[in-house]
Amino acid sequence: MTSQISRRRKQYLETAQTLLRATRTMADSAIAYQLKALADDHLRRAEKASHVDAGLTAERNSGIRCEMINHMWRATLVVLALMVSNSTIGRARAHDYQHPELNSWYESLRSGKGLCCDGSDAKRVDDADWDTMEGHYRVRIDGEWVDVPTDAVVDGPNRADRTMVWPYNLNGHPKARCFMPGSMG
Repeated sequence: MTSQISRRRKQYLETAQTLLRATRTMADSAIAYQLKALADDHLRRAEKASHVDAGLTAERNSGIRCEMINHMWRATLVVLALMVSNSTIGRARAHDYQHPELNSWYESLRSGKGLCCDGSDAKRVDDADWDTMEGHYRVRIDGEWVDVPTDAVVDGPNRADRTMVWPYNLNGHPKARCFMPGSMG
């Protein structure tokens, strides 16, 4: 029983350490704060695991193992999502948590291909990853330069002040469903 408790404590500590390492690499302070909170929760669980009564029943142990596995999976998914968000084109939340006043604006964005905000997230595009060529936009999505069709360009002022693309894949290649240029500066 004691070895099982110490294994559980060790797994919580390892997950917390992984989360803290990921926190140090985050450029987005809000995500880093959430990772830190998740790491702190795992540290509390590790401490609690070291004080659990040694007389737990087999049924209780099974429930604790399931709970621990669920938390480890959640932490793993958070770390994987954050690793994806650190790619060349980082994820931009379609509804910017720092600017909730823009939520209805995001929901109203549409191109000739339809609504942009259909539940999928926009990707923020760095200035080096988009340009104009012969009167048309092009954008780098997942390392591949993509010509933006005219009907994918979102008309109107860009209230977010950053370039965004709503990508999809077709035949293994990225395409732009919606594209909103920024100021390139």
